[in-house]
Amino acid sequence: MTPSAANLLYSLVGAAILIVIPAGSFLLWVSQKDALARGR
Repeated sequence: MTPSAANLLYSLVGAAILIVIPAGSFLLWVSQKDALARGR
């Protein structure tokens, strides 16, 4: 793999991590909050 392709891959992975982790935790939090509200 060429260095530029590796850099592109790394930046894509980094962006995916930066986006997916907060979005996933937010979705988990919302779904848990919703389940708690329904349970009461």
